[in-house]
Amino acid sequence: RQFVKTSLTSGREDASQKTVNPIRRLARKMVALSYIDPALGSMASAIHSLLAKIPSTGKVDGEAFLGLTRAAYLLADPDRFRSAAQ
Repeated sequence: RQFVKTSLTSGREDASQKTVNPIRRLARKMVALSYIDPALGSMASAIHSLLAKIPSTGKVDGEAFLGLTRAAYLLADPDRFRSAAQ
């Protein structure tokens, strides 16, 4: 939650790769842990699809930034995450 508050505050219109990298790491961890709960695998696939649309270098803005923000808020809220994973 702190990551979302500090990196994706309201009013921002772009993000750096430094902001994207924690979400990339989290998606990899979700894949690794999907043997525990298969829902993690489906969420990881959705996050990977989103990350595929984000440039690998430079600023993230526009639709890519909006998708990144939505994903970060979803991942930051356990209840929303659980309902989306099902």
